[in-house]
Amino acid sequence: MRFTSASRATARRRQFYVVGSPARTAPQPESPLPAGEPLARIRLSRTAYAWLVAAALVLGAAARAGWVLAADFPVNDGGLFYAMTRDLQDNGYRLPAFTSYNGGHVPFAYAPLGFYAAALLEAATPMSMLTVFRVLPLVLAIGTLGAFIVLARSLVRDRLTVAVAAFGFALLPQSYEWLVMGGGLTRGFGLLFSLLAVHQAHALYTTRRLWHVPALGLLAGLALASHIEMGWWTACSVGLFLLFEGRHRAGLFGSLAAAAIALAVAAPWLVSVLVEHGTAPFVASLHTGVVSPLVALILFSSFYSAREPFLPIFASLAMLGVAVSIVRRQYLLPAWVLLASLVDTRSAPRVGAPAVSLLVGIAFVEVLLPLFLRATAGRVEALAPRGRFALPHHSFALGASLVLLAYAAVTNLAVGTVALGAMPQAERDAMAWAAAHTPAGSRFVLVTGSTWGADYDSEWFPALTGRVSIATVQGAEWLSPPPAFSERIDSYQELQRCGRDTAGCLDAWASANDAGRFDYVFVGRDSPNPLGGDANADGDCCGPLRTSLSRDPRYRLVFANGAVSIFARETD
Repeated sequence: MRFTSASRATARRRQFYVVGSPARTAPQPESPLPAGEPLARIRLSRTAYAWLVAAALVLGAAARAGWVLAADFPVNDGGLFYAMTRDLQDNGYRLPAFTSYNGGHVPFAYAPLGFYAAALLEAATPMSMLTVFRVLPLVLAIGTLGAFIVLARSLVRDRLTVAVAAFGFALLPQSYEWLVMGGGLTRGFGLLFSLLAVHQAHALYTTRRLWHVPALGLLAGLALASHIEMGWWTACSVGLFLLFEGRHRAGLFGSLAAAAIALAVAAPWLVSVLVEHGTAPFVASLHTGVVSPLVALILFSSFYSAREPFLPIFASLAMLGVAVSIVRRQYLLPAWVLLASLVDTRSAPRVGAPAVSLLVGIAFVEVLLPLFLRATAGRVEALAPRGRFALPHHSFALGASLVLLAYAAVTNLAVGTVALGAMPQAERDAMAWAAAHTPAGSRFVLVTGSTWGADYDSEWFPALTGRVSIATVQGAEWLSPPPAFSERIDSYQELQRCGRDTAGCLDAWASANDAGRFDYVFVGRDSPNPLGGDANADGDCCGPLRTSLSRDPRYRLVFANGAVSIFARETD
């Protein structure tokens, strides 16, 4: 069926999207599908929309809470932030110059809003600090799902597209994997305020109402004061929306005023660090996620933001959503994903997840679902009468939707297990022994056979023991010169390979990396994420090194349980 002139006018009035200024949006083309009513006729009632969004919130909360509630310790990382929060309390809530973490040489330059929140929450409630580091990141991760729905509803008019995108964001592991960890204390606040700031920017640019400026400035400033990387991402995102939607006087002057407010909000922290350390920590931190534009384009073309381990349904739908958006001359969402790959590559999967989820919703509603329906019933209008939501009553469309959701749930479980573990009690017992039975200035090397990013032992050890872990990476992102961070990662990876070698490997590593003396060797057994997958069949990551140390006269076993062996290195 071809559109009449009247139906074309109706389609133009029923545009799905408000991305881009509505006054400049190009007329919608004819439907690319061979038959059926205009796609705008497939829509949800407010009641059905509310039920679907509520279901997405419940599902997303369950997906996030499952990892946290299964453990009695913060998920994966957070040791550095735990120590910095304690430092803040010990300094009377004034920002110290350095953190005590891992020897006390790391500048206290990290954005502190999350530390203040955790410290005050512990002081005001019966929760211990470790409980705060378990619970608060989970609350923030769930909050980002709500913020995403608010933003999505302002960018996309069609309720069904928003609902599908909400399910995508709820189940896409990259939307919450880094948030529910202990380190999500800062990342969660940052992403939450970032999404809300972009929502206010979009409202400012599309309505030209300047009363959105204070909220935009406040939220952007809070994002910066929560996580410097999220602050940078918020600035880039708002700049992109300004380019697409805000090329007018209210947009330009409103953005400048909001930027001034944001800097004023973050000024107490920024000025404190600049006075104490200059710009060196900030320069170093901004170099931790930079890659070449070619690599960024490759990541974008493969939709690294989805990062699915099996059949890439989310990535495929998102790429189809890019094609639909380009055909409709609506370039904002594709540009937003590309921007993540270009300016924030290390966190591109996290910050790109909102745009990816919206593109998934667009592809599912505008292409996949109509094809499902027409393949079995012919006319959309007969299945989805105007003002009602009748699509789930069609068995094929419902079945296909359930299959996709089930797959997404399986993907969530498979991907999450890589980094969403928590440190077992036996390893905490070993660290408690080290804190109580080794001299305060002791230097350790930790060999766990793990990859950086999933090695909770190496990060939590300095925080729980007060001792130095020579190869721990966390904190190096603030050290100058900027290559310190990448060099520390390389050094860490080299050390972990010693788990499959002999004691001589430790000597060679220490010499090659100018590590100096070390007093103890902490050897794990059950690696949370084996380096190269080369653990033994029984899961022991470091059996050869443990055996070699036990036979070497320079080392003496001083502690052992089912998870950890600690060897003292005899002095010459």
